[in-house]
Amino acid sequence: MAEVINYADAYQSAVQQAFYDGHLYSADLWNSPSNSMVKFDGAKHIKVPRLTITAGRQDRQRRTITGFAANYSNDWDSYELTNERYWSTLVDPLDVDETDMVVSIANITRQFNLDSKMPEKDREMFSKLYQQKVKYDGQEGVHTESVDETNVLKLFDEMMSNFDEARIPAQGRILYGKCQYFCGNP
Repeated sequence: MAEVINYADAYQSAVQQAFYDGHLYSADLWNSPSNSMVKFDGAKHIKVPRLTITAGRQDRQRRTITGFAANYSNDWDSYELTNERYWSTLVDPLDVDETDMVVSIANITRQFNLDSKMPEKDREMFSKLYQQKVKYDGQEGVHTESVDETNVLKLFDEMMSNFDEARIPAQGRILYGKCQYFCGNP
């Protein structure tokens, strides 16, 4: 009797290995704790909360009671999910047996994830973030110069100083950049 293969288990382990082995450079962004705030609105739309403070601190008169009023607005920004992708494959059980498990759904899925899915997800994340940055802030803060041993520390110090000025906590900061030589295929 042929051995029963649980393709769901095989697929899950391949996905986890590909995602958590450092092959997805933007994994921290995809797995942001803020994801729990996103609400799905149907199959192709999401809503993201936006909290706006409408009034700040105000001068007051002593011995004057003022009325209480909400000084905030909790709105939702809606976005359409536009990059709908899929991948399908078929593995004949005889091929799995004849190749001594080399051609298994787990191995095929892992190779697909490494060669296609992870690089595409990185490109999608960084491309969309860059588009949104330019749309709302322009080119301010975008570095296009080549980074080498002569200027890397100066640029790093400048970026850290800018983060400090923007009151971004030092712990958890991640800098992303395009690597051309010794980084594989980012």
